[in-house]
Amino acid sequence: MARQSTLGSVLVLTLCLAATVASETDLVIRLDDRQSDGEKECAVFLLKARLGDSDTEVPHQCQDMVRSYLEEEGEKLNVKKECSSFLLNGELNNIQGWMPPPECEDYIASYMEDGQYETDVRVALSAARSYLQSIFPTEGVDAVVFDIDETCLSNLPYYRVHQYGVEKFQKAVFNEYVAQSKQPVMKAALALYQELLQNNWAIIFITGRDEEARSYTSKNLRDAGYESWAELILRQPEEEHDSAVLYKSNRRAALEKKGYRIRASIGDQWSDLEGLSPGMRSFKLPNPMYYIF
Repeated sequence: MARQSTLGSVLVLTLCLAATVASETDLVIRLDDRQSDGEKECAVFLLKARLGDSDTEVPHQCQDMVRSYLEEEGEKLNVKKECSSFLLNGELNNIQGWMPPPECEDYIASYMEDGQYETDVRVALSAARSYLQSIFPTEGVDAVVFDIDETCLSNLPYYRVHQYGVEKFQKAVFNEYVAQSKQPVMKAALALYQELLQNNWAIIFITGRDEEARSYTSKNLRDAGYESWAELILRQPEEEHDSAVLYKSNRRAALEKKGYRIRASIGDQWSDLEGLSPGMRSFKLPNPMYYIF
């Protein structure tokens, strides 16, 4: 964890802690040459206190610095709690139509980049796997419906440079990115897909992308390892103004009329899972970056 603070001249504190062991050997202190000996002493005291290596009272000359530090840490903790609660309620669909608050950008970035997001996706798809393994599918009949974006393919490279969803969504810019067919694979989703394919499940993709995106969507899917599917459904011009719930549920109902038996739907949005014919089970993947009606 890196922390920067200003006290008179430039004061830079860098605290490098191993994942499971914290010791003085893990500590790196960089102090500007322009700092006084007192400032350096306070920096060392504060870092040792972070490691629980100081059982003395705060030196008098360091009290202002420590007070400022604790106030800043308290503010960060409050923001973290608020962002955690906001995004949890977004995942539960208690809050709808949301955009990530600007003050939550760092929290979302940490969640997406530090491994927790990948773990949560893997656990959700493991639950889907456990359920689907209990079924003996009839080939060409029993189907699993997958969303694509943030379910099978990741847009994290795009959102990484667009403030993790804080920046207002620009469809034209996003479409240019998608047209490159370079979205990385969601590894846990690909593993589940491959297992289902080997066991004669019908794999159906329903995406909110427009029909004009079919060629580069197909290419990206195949390049990522999704080699074949029973259906790849994209939004048609006459469906342009339909909500995501209406569009996807109508398409699932049409699939059932064709003879498919939808056993599960998997997606990162509630609009992937709500409405008509969602299947016997639905599995919601996390997505703290955007909400689609």
